[in-house]
Amino acid sequence: MCSSNPLSADDRREEQEEGMRKTFSASLCYKGAHGGGIRVDENGILYRCQKAVLPQELKRIAIRYADIKSVNRCRSLRMFPAVKIGLKDGRQYKFIIFGRERFMRCLKEVSCKRVLA
Repeated sequence: MCSSNPLSADDRREEQEEGMRKTFSASLCYKGAHGGGIRVDENGILYRCQKAVLPQELKRIAIRYADIKSVNRCRSLRMFPAVKIGLKDGRQYKFIIFGRERFMRCLKEVSCKRVLA
């Protein structure tokens, strides 16, 4: 069963002002950090970046919920809060996500809605 953690007063106020934020500034960790954006929606997780130095297949990463094996909090470069997403086919992506805890709550909320639907 899905349960939500109580939010701090600041988080509640922020969500009331903006609505549940489902798009986050993020950097893909691949031979350095490559800034872009990551979005959580009912279809899955989508990362987009316009960096010319990234291979084309990493400029737009679409991850369906059915393909996810694990999502773990971690650190990148020993200091930045990051998330490692492991896929069932063995691929892994690591993202530095600004607002990591909000991202994790949002991901949990969307995945709970999918289970209950």
